[in-house]
Amino acid sequence: GVSESSSVSLGASRANQPVVVFDWRDAPPVAAPSSFSAARPTTTRRASSSPEAADTTVTVRWTSPITILGLLFFVPLFSSEFFFAISRQFICGSRVLAIADLCRPVIGH
Repeated sequence: GVSESSSVSLGASRANQPVVVFDWRDAPPVAAPSSFSAARPTTTRRASSSPEAADTTVTVRWTSPITILGLLFFVPLFSSEFFFAISRQFICGSRVLAIADLCRPVIGH
């Protein structure tokens, strides 16, 4: 256990004194990472003037053919998958045994 002297001890020696494994007072001080500096000045930049912002900005052209095709394909696909997942939960959770048996695995023929 942790003794009152803020050290971690394990077991006991023959004299029934705890064996000190780690004493925090003997540990060297640890410096915080440089990215966590609290003294960092806060600056406000506009996104258009920052070269980093240009790399992280995503522009969607809604009139682009690939955008329209993607929406026409993926929106119904994900909507139908969501519908099938919800309806399967209703079928498998049914209290009617004949309906709930539809969820059992098919073994053999």
